[in-house]
Amino acid sequence: MKKQLNGVAFRGLNPSDTELGFQPIRPQFTKLANAYRTSWQQALAANTWTNFLSAAATTGFALGSDFGIVCTHVTSLVTPRPFISEMQQKVDRAELVPIDVRDVIIGDNENGVAVYPIPTALLLPKATWYMQIKADAAGTEELKLGGLVIGLGRALKETTPTWT
Repeated sequence: MKKQLNGVAFRGLNPSDTELGFQPIRPQFTKLANAYRTSWQQALAANTWTNFLSAAATTGFALGSDFGIVCTHVTSLVTPRPFISEMQQKVDRAELVPIDVRDVIIGDNENGVAVYPIPTALLLPKATWYMQIKADAAGTEELKLGGLVIGLGRALKETTPTWT
């Protein structure tokens, strides 16, 4: 990531505008139908694949030129039973196999939050990312992406996304 961003200095959680830093993934670093996401909520129909991250139908959106993403897991904030049952990603030209997440809920944690470990997705700046999800029952899922956004401070500090 550092090489892709011209070897800038790494400063951790609070970088200046032109320094490299990191933070947890926020919705605004992703897009749905080529619009910046404002929340993780997604309405799902039963037994139907639904775009979760996209530029258009089955097409990935391009990350900004000032940041990359490392996604290691997803967390459903819907309790007691999440709606999501399967998910599939495309990273650049690599289409990954669908993952059945029905039985990988880590239900023994203190708060009973459903955490789904997924194969790590490493997305460099300007990479394309597409994700679709499926539910066994209709409802509104709130699927938070887990991992880090690594990028320049100017992108990390934005409260209203403007990255391209």
